[in-house]
Amino acid sequence: MYKRAHLYFGLAFAVTLLGFWPSFFQNPAQNDVGHAIHGALATIWMLMLIAQSWLITHGQVAWHRRIGRASYAICPAMVLSMAPMIRAMLTDKHGLPHDLALSLASADIGSLVLLVAFYGLAIANRRKVALHMRYMSATVLIAVEPALGRALAIYLPFVKGLAGALSPSLLMVAAAGAVLILDDRRTGRIYPPYPIATAFLVIMSWAVWQAPHNPGFLALARWVAGT
Repeated sequence: MYKRAHLYFGLAFAVTLLGFWPSFFQNPAQNDVGHAIHGALATIWMLMLIAQSWLITHGQVAWHRRIGRASYAICPAMVLSMAPMIRAMLTDKHGLPHDLALSLASADIGSLVLLVAFYGLAIANRRKVALHMRYMSATVLIAVEPALGRALAIYLPFVKGLAGALSPSLLMVAAAGAVLILDDRRTGRIYPPYPIATAFLVIMSWAVWQAPHNPGFLALARWVAGT
């Protein structure tokens, strides 16, 4: 996995292109400022991960570290740029059914929390190469799910839109996490990042549908929406 990480990140980026092609990549100029900023930052983040993994496997440690330091600004900015997207979802600006908007928002909020945690742990373990690489890889497992959900909704009509794609996309990415766990097992040691990410995705495939009926989450959603 270590030597093939740039291919793994490249596949995740391909899924991102596929899922967000109609709404973002096909015509970036059609987006409002908030979506343009978030889309640009998320794209830079994915390309940064591809470059980072390629550089380290080709012995370019100095450049790997330089780009890594740039991530200290890119990752927080990307996470913060998601806040207006979630708020727009919760205030019906996307025209989604209210319960579906709450379910999607719960997936996004939970994913953001875990992504930040994984990124922080990757930085904390930057001198432990195997662990650092897996925490960074786990951020992609979390981040690619929204793109996969949209790809399923767009290109597979029988899925019946975002509502029908939400749980399958979470479970499909969880399956990818299970493959990474098996790959770790083959090397003789299972590290924490992939099991944590996989368990989160499986739990979320059920929990997102409970969000519209959870008083605690509804209070959080009202606070995020400013209502």
